[in-house]
Amino acid sequence: MPDPASSQQTDLSNIATALDPCDPIVHLSVGSNGEIVRVHEGILYKLSEYFKRAMKPEWKNSRSDPDTIDLSEDSKDAVSLYVKWLYSSHVSLPPLNKAPKDGLNWLKYEEICTLLAASYVFGERIIDVRFKNSIL
Repeated sequence: MPDPASSQQTDLSNIATALDPCDPIVHLSVGSNGEIVRVHEGILYKLSEYFKRAMKPEWKNSRSDPDTIDLSEDSKDAVSLYVKWLYSSHVSLPPLNKAPKDGLNWLKYEEICTLLAASYVFGERIIDVRFKNSIL
């Protein structure tokens, strides 16, 4: 059985080699209000075919702002989870606290399940199998 710690170490070393602090910052315009999520270009296209293609010169130059990718159809929370995962190789979920008297906080549970579902769909859209597997 593979050692999860060594697997995470490998993932983090891949990120370390992909991340160049001097890389340009790409702006992801997310959701209907166009909120901006920032990410280093090198790490963004390392694992995703969608972003790899979006960063090609012919596609970059066709956008009004070459450093901004329109993700207006996607959830800000799902995109933020993806960007955090890109940098850490870890799916970071909000804590699931227990309600004082009735056990599990079902609203929070539903919120987390919705976030995971939206994140999986986002992973499918951007063609990132490793992210989808991390969600599962």
